[in-house]
Amino acid sequence: MTITSAGTPTSNNTDNVASMVLNVPTGVSDDDLILFMGSCDGTGYSLPTGFIQIFDTAHSSNASMLAYRKASSEPASYTINVKTGTERGIGIFAIYSGVDVDAGPDVSSSNTGTSSTGSITSITPSEDNELVVAFIGTEDGNAGNPITTSWPSSLVSLVDNVNGPPGSGAGSAAGAFAAVIQTTAGAVSGSIALSITSTWATLAASFKESAAIGGTILTHRMRY
Repeated sequence: MTITSAGTPTSNNTDNVASMVLNVPTGVSDDDLILFMGSCDGTGYSLPTGFIQIFDTAHSSNASMLAYRKASSEPASYTINVKTGTERGIGIFAIYSGVDVDAGPDVSSSNTGTSSTGSITSITPSEDNELVVAFIGTEDGNAGNPITTSWPSSLVSLVDNVNGPPGSGAGSAAGAFAAVIQTTAGAVSGSIALSITSTWATLAASFKESAAIGGTILTHRMRY
């Protein structure tokens, strides 16, 4: 079953408050993959209800999260809570159909650093037609402006600090999201050029497609 994007990704921010309401993209159906990506000052955001964490990575005075869930009777929105106090940050939802959500991520990687260039630790999907997603969180909000100037050529930029926090400097986190649905399995890695020097974290993962036979969706199972 071919993986497709289901709706336009949504985003929102916390601007020195303890939580935000993040809308679920329109067009979501049961069994879709819902991705949550967030970058927040302090110790970051709490895991949204019903989501499974892939990464929750501390970097400088911020933390970035990548998590997912299998859609089921989805509400119009989720409340995303700051772990401690009131902080600035950005949260993003993206939805994809045709994903084997039950199997979880096929491969994943994370990386951190401080520079004007983020770096994605290479991941290589094990099958053709996988979804590859990448998120970069930074310690600098850049006043709500885009934080990246280029991604690796294999990835398509989808959200870049849209509805991100209005502040700048180390007191305001930011985030950007890119993805690709590969036809042929291949390694994804490379550099993300940032608009300003910052402490950053990159989080990447791939997901297999569901298998459909005779109108029935059969999912890949975890191999042991």
